Amino acid sequence: MQFKTLKWTTAMLLGLASAASFAAEAGAEAKTSADFSDLKDLDAATKAKFDAMISAGIFEGVSDTSFGLKDEMNRAQFAKVAALIMGLDVNSNLLSSSFKDVSADDAANGYALPYIEALKNAGITDGYGNGIYDPAGKVTKEQLAAFLVRILGKDADAKSLPGANDKSVSDWAQGYVAEALRLKLLSGGAEGAFGGQSNATRDLLLTGAFQTAQTREQSSPLQVTGADFAKDNKLELTVSQELDPKSIDLANVKINGVALDPKLDSFVLSDDKKTIIITLHEGFTMDSSKKPTIDIAGLKTIFGNEVKNDETKPFPVTVTAAPSAPTTPAPTTPSVPSTPTTPSTPTDPTTATDPTTPTDPTTPTDPTTPTDPTTPTDPATPTDPTTPTDPTTPMDPTTPTDPTTPTDPTTPTDPTTPTDPTTPTDPTTPTDPTTPTEPTTPTDPTTPTDPTTPVVTGPTLTIDTDYVFAYADGVSFSITSDITDPSDRIYYVVLAGDDQSVEASQLVPPVTIPNLVQSGLSTYTAGTPNLYYIDRLEAGTKYTVYMIARSNGANSDVASLTFTTASENIPGGPIVEPGPFPIIP
Repeated sequence: MQFKTLKWTTAMLLGLASAASFAAEAGAEAKTSADFSDLKDLDAATKAKFDAMISAGIFEGVSDTSFGLKDEMNRAQFAKVAALIMGLDVNSNLLSSSFKDVSADDAANGYALPYIEALKNAGITDGYGNGIYDPAGKVTKEQLAAFLVRILGKDADAKSLPGANDKSVSDWAQGYVAEALRLKLLSGGAEGAFGGQSNATRDLLLTGAFQTAQTREQSSPLQVTGADFAKDNKLELTVSQELDPKSIDLANVKINGVALDPKLDSFVLSDDKKTIIITLHEGFTMDSSKKPTIDIAGLKTIFGNEVKNDETKPFPVTVTAAPSAPTTPAPTTPSVPSTPTTPSTPTDPTTATDPTTPTDPTTPTDPTTPTDPTTPTDPATPTDPTTPTDPTTPMDPTTPTDPTTPTDPTTPTDPTTPTDPTTPTDPTTPTDPTTPTEPTTPTDPTTPTDPTTPVVTGPTLTIDTDYVFAYADGVSFSITSDITDPSDRIYYVVLAGDDQSVEASQLVPPVTIPNLVQSGLSTYTAGTPNLYYIDRLEAGTKYTVYMIARSNGANSDVASLTFTTASENIPGGPIVEPGPFPIIP
């Protein structure tokens, strides 16, 4: 299993600060400009634009090591880029097109059908006329300029301009090129010629798309539109534009002037990237007598626009469910076993009776005074038959008691008679081997256990079932654990079928569980939820993944997730079905 660079915006949807893979070694990170050899010579500002578009899933490399910087793009590829930067509603299940040369069965360009239709519905393109779009045709620079200007709604402005007066640009495109240059969406060519009829390359399309998206966002600046304290110690912050998850730092979020702690608090980003769902740490409290205030700074979109809230107009804060302080159970005092009634004149069980002192046979024994069973009986002292027997003590009527017969020390003690565990055993008295031996260090049952003594527990691990995405060949999800040591590990197994009973020890190699599909382990980045992707699975099949955290030989409880993979992937397009991202409840 490996971590994949997910298509579209899967990595951003979860809003996680780190991503990991299940493997015997540390997981691979999502791609950046540093992973492509043909991007290494770009300046820092340009690399930042490439990183933004790559992380958003709008662009990918043509291979693991090459971005294809100077490759030309066709009209099908551009349709996908344009639809994504505009945030258009794309119906990924659409199978028919209004253009007669666009077909879902086209192995090379069929994936673009939903994007082409989204652009047509948004008024961005009508194709070449006569029902022709030409998805395999190249995009010229002047066509790119026209597309970008229309995305910004500047079509009328472009048509009103006198034009670029550039002979390399077609007459119909003169105003579009002039407007694209004025807005700095594109730059002019060498020696003042734009080269409008030459084909656009991937680098020009990426930088132009980035500038267009950034300009489009600036027309409605990024703002925090509201906050709500929800149940389960959640704080939900909503914003007006899609966020770059790398810009979210919980240390920049203040509640009533107190900053959150990224080591204790955590967050995920909603699937539309417009809600930050913060989980406040256990024990978090705030003054309920005051209306809460929230300050947040540093938020950016993937296109670099910063949050611009007006300080004179604070955003609304509601409290649906106030953060609750942890409930500390009161120490429980263990029940003390009932104590036998103490005789009115207690006999010191450690003081032996003087066998030379004769017992007065005329003195009757007090039948209400219980005899201490721990006091040894002198076998040489005869029992006075005239002494009345305690009527509450049962006696075998068939066995006459010979007052002259000493007590046999080998006779086992009646097990129903309580023994005082504090009385030392006479080492000269033989022990009946059939009688259970008293522990050498008896526990005093009257001493309560100290409830303040900490109980040592193992690590914890949970799977966030609100953000799970199934594909035809795998599944992605996030987990949270409290392990922090670099030597700690996450273990997992995938079994075919429904959830079943699995012990934590069964996840530690060697794994021999029936219906095993795969197993492995990985590291964990402490302090934040981690994103995982399990691949090499069969389409349309039900699986259950089981996971534990292991630290210093101790295992967490088993966390499990049952899911069914999608029936198929869309060639060259998004890899989920139905679209864009099915959430498994």
